[in-house]
Amino acid sequence: MTDFCLDNNGNIVVCDDADSARIHAFDYDGNETLSINVSADEQSSDAPHHIVCVYVDAGGLIYAADSGASCVCIYHPDGKLKARFGKHGDGEGEFKGFSSLCVDDGKIYVLDGQTSRTQIFDADGNYMSSFGSNVAPAHLMIHNGQAYAVNHDNHEVEVYSMDGEKQTKTEGGFGEGLEQFWFPSSAAAMKDGSIAISERENHRVKVFKFQ
Repeated sequence: MTDFCLDNNGNIVVCDDADSARIHAFDYDGNETLSINVSADEQSSDAPHHIVCVYVDAGGLIYAADSGASCVCIYHPDGKLKARFGKHGDGEGEFKGFSSLCVDDGKIYVLDGQTSRTQIFDADGNYMSSFGSNVAPAHLMIHNGQAYAVNHDNHEVEVYSMDGEKQTKTEGGFGEGLEQFWFPSSAAAMKDGSIAISERENHRVKVFKFQ
C-alpha cells in the first residue's frame, strides 16, 4: 500500500502498488466495497502501472496518480473510468514523479516532486496553471482556501493562495527546537483551523496557526 484516504461515507480507500495495480475501498468493518483494476481500463497504456497517490472528493470521485504511466486517473464512485490525463515530461500537463494530489472547488492539484511544482487542472483534467519553489515538497494539503506544501528538503511549510501566490512560510528552519523542523512529512487540518505537521526525524506532531 502506498497511500490511503477516507471518503465521505467513512470508507477507507487504499492504493496497492503491487503487480495488480488496484484501488480498494473497505468499510469500517474491513469488508471490501470496491476494487478497481487500473491495468484493465480500456484507456490503459502498456507501461507498468504504479498507483502512488489516491484522493476522494466530496462527490465520491476517486483520483489516482499512476507514476508508471505518468498520468492521473479519475473514477466514478462505482469504479468506472471517467477520465485520464497527463504523460511523462516536464511541460504543462506532464509529470515526472507524483508526491501528492488533492481536489478543491472543482480544481485538481497535483504535486510533482521531480519538477518541484504543483499543477492545477480543471475538473476534466485540462491544465490551468502551476506554482511552486525550487525544492521538491513531499506533501500538499488544501484547507480553507489555502494550499499547504510540506517541504522536507528545506525543513519548512509553505502556504499558497489557491491561485499559487506564496503567502507565508514557517521560519524556524532545520533543527530540533519548537519552531524548527527535521524532515516534515505531512499535514492535516484540525477542527479549529490549526494545521498539524508531522516530522519524520523529530518523531513528533506540531500544531500551528497560520495567519
